[in-house]
Amino acid sequence: MISVMLMLAGGIFLSSCEKEALVEETNSITQKKISYLEFADHEEFAKALENEESNVRNDDFVSMLDIYIKIEETKNEDERNRLIEKYKNILIFDKDSIIELIVVDPVLASFLTPDGLVKVGNEISLVEFDKIKTITDGDISKIELLSRIDKNSPENNIKVIDFIQIVSSEKHSWQDSEEWDSHKKKLKWKKWASYNPWNSSVGGSVKSYKKTWLGWVTWKTSLSIHVRWDYIRWGNNGYYYSWFDGHIQDNKNGWWLTERRYTGGTDTPNPVSGLTIDGSVGGHNFNH
Repeated sequence: MISVMLMLAGGIFLSSCEKEALVEETNSITQKKISYLEFADHEEFAKALENEESNVRNDDFVSMLDIYIKIEETKNEDERNRLIEKYKNILIFDKDSIIELIVVDPVLASFLTPDGLVKVGNEISLVEFDKIKTITDGDISKIELLSRIDKNSPENNIKVIDFIQIVSSEKHSWQDSEEWDSHKKKLKWKKWASYNPWNSSVGGSVKSYKKTWLGWVTWKTSLSIHVRWDYIRWGNNGYYYSWFDGHIQDNKNGWWLTERRYTGGTDTPNPVSGLTIDGSVGGHNFNH
């Protein structure tokens, strides 16, 4: 069943045992010690999102994306459930309890703290499911207030804008033909467009799961993905640009494959037309 979400209201892996430990020690937004990435200005952050890397982020930084990958790769039921409970505010669950992040662009998620914080210039922003809340005067004492506010607060120098993500996803199930392996398998694909103050992006992902006594867990197999579009249009400082007949593709062996492209800073939401996705998981094809 295809579900399309329009939210208008409003690969990076753990590299060491030390980093895994840091995941467990990540401070919540209500604690006094706040650790987030700091970019000099809008241009520096936009460039980091475009290039998918920045020297601002070091190996010790634990991101929202790191947390998601940690949960998906944890096979111990008690540990997995503990992490899910701890980070439930940044997770979305479908009817099969398969987990997604509230931020669809994995590159953006890789620059956010597990709570969704980032500092750009003098502005501290909290990225949520459908809103981006920003302290415009850089006053760190107001960070706790961000999670409780839903609209502009001029008296606190806080602005709230819509975070627009357009997502279409679907799952397919299949049974292995080998008699010795009766595990049911699922592939889940997603195509998406994301618009925020720092960049716009389009992309797709595919994930592989199998049914065990723990429920649906990730498993590694061959993955391929191809995302294309008729055109993307975006604005920047009063100028508008179009990207016609674009496409991205990749393949690997693993449980998750994602591809995206940065399309430029925005003045208004960027329309994307004719976005399609196809590929395969373990030899089983999908397309939409």
